[in-house]
Amino acid sequence: EFTVNSQVLPRIIEPVTANQSLDLFEDFVYDGDKLMIELKCLDSGQYFGVARPDLYIAAAESSFALNYIKGFFSIYLQVLILTSFGVLFSTFLGGALSLIGTIIVAVAGYFMQYLVQDGLPGGLLFESGYRVITQKPMTTQLEPSLLTSGVQAADVVVGACLRALVNIFPDLTKIWTIDYVTNGFNIPGAVLAIQVVTALGLFLPLFVLSHFILKCREVAK
Repeated sequence: EFTVNSQVLPRIIEPVTANQSLDLFEDFVYDGDKLMIELKCLDSGQYFGVARPDLYIAAAESSFALNYIKGFFSIYLQVLILTSFGVLFSTFLGGALSLIGTIIVAVAGYFMQYLVQDGLPGGLLFESGYRVITQKPMTTQLEPSLLTSGVQAADVVVGACLRALVNIFPDLTKIWTIDYVTNGFNIPGAVLAIQVVTALGLFLPLFVLSHFILKCREVAK
């Protein structure tokens, strides 16, 4: 208990029923073929209590310090995006309004996508309000009626508006590698590359737009 049990597995597997040897990572992990690992006690009357992240295949041990720096780099990319929005807002708004606008972008970028998930219990705005007024449980189906159809139809419109609104704000959860660091897994270089391209795809248009807004403003002599 509270210890790591590491078992060394051969990377090249010699199948019993086939003549071709298989590579553990190339043939199973990267190509998507299924690899089943059974964990059991030698005593048939005992059981292991293991969570899904507790059993994994590690290629090698990497540097924690380097992985920690990669995690901070992802946070820097998020700060870069939010700063770009703050600079854009400051070109036509005052300081207080620019700060409020940046906060709205940050909150929407982290949490707005959770509002438009399909299959949420209780429905959206109108259905959840109807359930609160009528004291209906959030997990039960509503009785078929004209009012129920109208409430659900109104929620369809609300969901479409929310999805359109979500698409306006950047999804900052896509630039998020904290889970890699906290769970002890290396952040792949491909993930960082995608995050850099995503951040630049937001930063460069905001930079150009801010530049032209400033150029078009009247400058007092």
